[in-house]
Amino acid sequence: MSVPMEMLTTLMTAEDLLALPPDDDVVRELFDGELVERKMTKRSYSHSRTQMMVGTRLNNWLDKQPQPRGAIVGGEAAVRIAKKPDTFVGVDVAYISAKLAAKTKRDARYIDGIPTLIVEILSPTDQHKHVTQKIKAYLKAGVPLVWMMDPDIELVTVFESGKPPKAYNVDDTIKGDPHLPGFVATVRELFA
Repeated sequence: MSVPMEMLTTLMTAEDLLALPPDDDVVRELFDGELVERKMTKRSYSHSRTQMMVGTRLNNWLDKQPQPRGAIVGGEAAVRIAKKPDTFVGVDVAYISAKLAAKTKRDARYIDGIPTLIVEILSPTDQHKHVTQKIKAYLKAGVPLVWMMDPDIELVTVFESGKPPKAYNVDDTIKGDPHLPGFVATVRELFA
């Protein structure tokens, strides 16, 4: 029995994706090897500010951790979270473990492994469908902790594998245990 031509899908790898010619107006990601293209998200002041505040708080926490330490990355950092088929995404902010940081060379084009934390900061042009797709992919790949941050209403939704999501408002405190030992911040601080 033959398969109709339109049903044949060629799965891509991270390397295939990176070999495509650049397009400044398009974001390209892979989900289970399938290419997803969308218009570049328009960043806002609140998105950029939130990204810096979260990165600062995480770096301050990381500076107090014993050696060897992991790393905080941001700015649509490229990460391959699954292989064969590849899932390759850009993340706003992430914390990678000391082990993953040690195997990631300074000139690497992407991080090849599972971050301990991924932070998605909503932008004015983000579509619910795309953000949901990314969060599901993170949890499926084994990312232990995901924060979805909405600067417009100053709300953080925390996703942990095997647990229902939990929402935190500006009067709440987020603790990172056990994934980020000793990390504590108020939501107000994260959106300051």
